[in-house]
Formats: sequence, structure tokens, C-alpha cells
Amino acid sequence: MKNCLIILAFITLLSACADDVVEPQVTPPKSQDTDFSPFNVTAKTIPYNPGLIPSGCSDWSSLPWPGQAGYMSNYSAIQAWMHCATLKNQGSGLVEVDYFVLMDIRNGDTSVVDILNYRDIERSLSTNEGGLFSRYPKWYESNDFLPMDNSIIKDGILEIKPPSDKISHWWMNGSGKYPRDPSIKYFIICRLRITGDIGVQIAADYYKDQAASWPDLTEAFHSPWLGDTKGQFITVRYPN
Repeated sequence: MKNCLIILAFITLLSACADDVVEPQVTPPKSQDTDFSPFNVTAKTIPYNPGLIPSGCSDWSSLPWPGQAGYMSNYSAIQAWMHCATLKNQGSGLVEVDYFVLMDIRNGDTSVVDILNYRDIERSLSTNEGGLFSRYPKWYESNDFLPMDNSIIKDGILEIKPPSDKISHWWMNGSGKYPRDPSIKYFIICRLRITGDIGVQIAADYYKDQAASWPDLTEAFHSPWLGDTKGQFITVRYPN
């Protein structure tokens, strides 16, 4: 009887873990960022440049797509993400992300959903935050991925050195998706620097609900590809 109770308790624990949805926690700017506000930044439009599309890139990711009003209204969660790759199957470079902000517009009012500013952190991205996905022979051939050991967070900056044979893909929150209101618009503001022969794309996905995972998702929007920023950090917004 005692063994039966232990087994029953274990099964109950597994069920609870499977159903538990961890609410994302907003990361507020720290003391050194007291002047930072996504409402005060001047963000650039990302121009379309076909020369910045990495080789082997899938058709769905080649052209920018701003999404559309009311799209997939039965999808009730959203998650912002980025990915980068070398432009050719040989190449190198560096992406440095200062902050990554998901925002929404409701009745003309803009508000912050979440901010990642990487302050007070020194480590690589965990497998809940990003991974290295297949590039050859097919772009995102499966949902299998390797740890993103080409990433490091230090001095308030996320640094990524993309390998030439993988797609470096990372997302905004490792502990859950954000509730989505299909009647409002969402957009991303990101401050980053890109160095070398690589492309970076900013995007978001809609999920069936906050507990959903791949393949219960669809594209919300994805930007044109960004290339070398000539040694400067730039702030971009998408969709505009």
C-alpha cells in the first residue's frame, strides 16, 4: 500500500508539472538604466536588402512579413524571438544585443509587455532561452537543437558568434509565453550591433495558449534581415 501511495504521488507530481504555466516576469531596468525607456528611444525602420539574406534561408523567412490584424485570433499567446546566421556557409561575425523589448498598442496607447536588458547576468543562454538549429541540408529541418554555447551574457550585453553550419535562435522568455489579445497590435524594439558577414532577423510567434509549444504555433511577424551596422549600436523597431 505504501508503494502504491508513492507511485500515485509521483504520477500526480508529473501531471502538475506538465500543466503548470509559469508566468513570465518583467525584467525592469536596473539602477544604471534609470534613463532608459522604450518610449523615449528613436528607433529606425529596418530596410529590405536581399543581399543580407543568409544562404539556404527558407522561403518563409526570406521576405519580411508585418503580420495582419486579427490574424489567427484563436492563438492566445505570443513570444518574441531573434535568430542569426552567417550569410554564406563560411563566414563569421558577432551580434551584440543591448536590450530587446516587446510592446503593444491598445486604443492608441503603447505599453511594455516585457524587457530583456541582460543586466546583472554572466552566463550563456540556457536551453530554455535559445539553441543551435539545423541549417543544412534544410533550414530548421526539425525542432531538435544543440545548446547555444556560442552565446555569452556579460557587462549587460548578450553576445552571439554564429557558427556557419547552424542557425542561432533565441527567444524572449524561457519560462513561458505572454498572453495575447488578438484585437491589439504588437511590435519589438531592439538595440544591437552587428559585426561581420552575418544576418539578423527579429520576429515573434503566436501560440495556441501559454502552455503550448512547437508545433502549436504560427508566425506573428518577422522583419527584413539586418546586416553589419558599421561599428555602431543601432535601435530598430518592427513592425513599424
